[in-house]
Amino acid sequence: MRPNRQIFAMLFLVMNLAFLGCSSERIFAPNTSPSQLPTLYPTYTPYPTYTPYPTTPPTPTPSPTEVFSAPILTAIEGRSPDFSLSPASWEEGAPPPDRTVKKQFVNGQWIFEQTPTGFSRIVIPGLSYTNFVLTVDITSIDSPADTAFSIYWRFSAAGEYRVYLTMDFSKWSTQHVSYTEGIDPPEQRSGVITNAHAPGSPNTLMLVAYGQHHVVYLNGVPFYFMDDGHYPNGTIGFTLDGSSRAWKISFGNLQVWNLDKIPGLPQK
Repeated sequence: MRPNRQIFAMLFLVMNLAFLGCSSERIFAPNTSPSQLPTLYPTYTPYPTYTPYPTTPPTPTPSPTEVFSAPILTAIEGRSPDFSLSPASWEEGAPPPDRTVKKQFVNGQWIFEQTPTGFSRIVIPGLSYTNFVLTVDITSIDSPADTAFSIYWRFSAAGEYRVYLTMDFSKWSTQHVSYTEGIDPPEQRSGVITNAHAPGSPNTLMLVAYGQHHVVYLNGVPFYFMDDGHYPNGTIGFTLDGSSRAWKISFGNLQVWNLDKIPGLPQK
């Protein structure tokens, strides 16, 4: 039996050697090397990075000032004003006997010098518009901190609207004066201003009045908006409030557009 086992072992060894000695062409497909075998599973391709849909910012709600004044200011662009400053256009309105306002017209500006204490009204003859846009450059000249001026409009026997500004243009307040009720209507407000120019430099005041809507700007920024119909018409002018000593203020480049002459504006 031992020779048969040896013969069998030798045959087994020869068969294994024959198998291991075969070329790769006998195992793999022709012209294919092991490194070129087809991949059993496809190569993984990752999904592209998720990009969220762009978020559309919410449309801001226009303020009452923008809704009211934007079409009006657009309508007067390039339009000549209906009233402008001239040497003969200003006068003082009956000050008390113990106080005077000195005035002079220099380089296209009216300069008013107010004596100490008290109140004076500057009247502009012919400046009587119900619906209008007014712009004016105002400069405080050597004015103490306790002084103020105001712009008034729709002044009549019934009353008037006023907006006061301190002479450093840092604060504002309103005063609606009623001459028939004996009291001011409840619309009384005040606030601060942060965009005024340096002392001695002109600040541009703009007033838009249309129907019962009113808005006041300083240097292009609105600071006061009002809905009120107490006083439908009247004149426009300025007031000067005195202080502990005399002071000066100048008004220049005053222009007024009469909105009743401009067609196509929104309803009042």
